Amino acid sequence: MSQKKQLVMEMLVALGKVEHKQNQRADRDLSPAGLSRAQFTALVHLRQLHGKEDVTITSMLDVMNMNQPGVTKVIKSLADQGLVTVSPKPDDKRAKLVSLTQAGHERCDATFANLEDSIGTVYSSWTKQEISTLTQLLHKLSATLDSHK
Repeated sequence: MSQKKQLVMEMLVALGKVEHKQNQRADRDLSPAGLSRAQFTALVHLRQLHGKEDVTITSMLDVMNMNQPGVTKVIKSLADQGLVTVSPKPDDKRAKLVSLTQAGHERCDATFANLEDSIGTVYSSWTKQEISTLTQLLHKLSATLDSHK
């Protein structure tokens, strides 16, 4: 195996470990808010796009990295909690528009506030440059993986 391939394998193993640890931490940190990672991802996505563009269940598939039944289940659970509304798209009755409610905004904001302490503790020894560099590399990796689907 070439040195580059060996390094890629080490990177993939490291990413797997990081994903597992981050998922455990996220589950623990989101538990007091009564949200799963998938629910929080959906709320954050809707919050970022609020008022900028229509969001449909179909448009959330890639963001949430789930299939349509999975996304529909997550959105239904958020609607049951009063955090989102779901309505037919006026020009396409088959499509469903998803919108964040005021309660959804408030839950998202409160959850972010609670996460700040955890994030601050975990990354306190990291410099802004280290965080920026890793973020840039992760975006590059994500784009590379998207281009090789």
